Amino acid sequence: MSFDPQAATAAYIDSLGAEALAKAAAYTTGGHWLLLWNLLVSALAAWLIVRSGILGRISAKFDVRRVNLKAFVIAAAYFLVVNLISLPWTLYQEWWRELGYGRTSQPIGDFLGQASLSIAIFAVLVGLFFVGVYALMRRAGRFWWVWSGGLTAVALSIFLLAGPVFIEPLFNDFKPLPDGPVKSAIHSLARANQIPTDNVKYFDASKQTTRVSANVSGFMGTTQVSLNDNLLNKTSLPEVKAVMGHEMGHYVLNHAVRNLAYISLVLMFGFWVVHKLIDQAIARFGVRYGITERTDPAVLPIAV
Repeated sequence: MSFDPQAATAAYIDSLGAEALAKAAAYTTGGHWLLLWNLLVSALAAWLIVRSGILGRISAKFDVRRVNLKAFVIAAAYFLVVNLISLPWTLYQEWWRELGYGRTSQPIGDFLGQASLSIAIFAVLVGLFFVGVYALMRRAGRFWWVWSGGLTAVALSIFLLAGPVFIEPLFNDFKPLPDGPVKSAIHSLARANQIPTDNVKYFDASKQTTRVSANVSGFMGTTQVSLNDNLLNKTSLPEVKAVMGHEMGHYVLNHAVRNLAYISLVLMFGFWVVHKLIDQAIARFGVRYGITERTDPAVLPIAV
């Protein structure tokens, strides 16, 4: 008897019941609307920072020779202030809403602690990234936006390499997956799909979420298969294999590399838009707050 995956999927979905399906649809639709609200919250935060003039005042305190340090401090400060302004929205979106849908049981104190660590790490990374962008803006002339797109690709590549090894273990405890049927099945799937790793780990995601998940991350010798403990504790071996087959498919089809290329191109287009419009925007919004030229890092919220 042949197996029809579409019919089996439809039968499984039907078995969930109308209430669960309605809840899932509401969660998904709400997630789509969050894309718009996130854009508006980010724009509001940028506008408030421009109106405050705080970055212009910070910029004025730096010696003209310390341009790289100024770019780092202002970009990092901008990221920190945006996150501070957006904190109520972040709490709703990432904690309260998830709690309401039964997607997390994480105490709010733990959520805030991990969010603070994440913001601190990314403030440093954002600061370093914009040191490069502003250096290219000063030195590459009217084609700085092309080079900045290339810088984006390099930065994302480094993050893909370093994230699983240095950043993710700061938030979760990763341990080697014990020998057994699950590990054997994962190794078999990896070999069948030419995924170059024997590095299979599980991590304690249950302290943050009720979701089941897994991923294949890294490349160039850092490839790692990671399963969260919910997947191990709440599902059967065939379900684990189904999830891992999906995640390994992302790896085999080079979705991470493709996304890196797409994001870099989109940001390159964004840099081009900034290149074309920023001088007019400074004249209209920036001069009164002490921002007079595009190479001043204080222009960042106007660019955003």
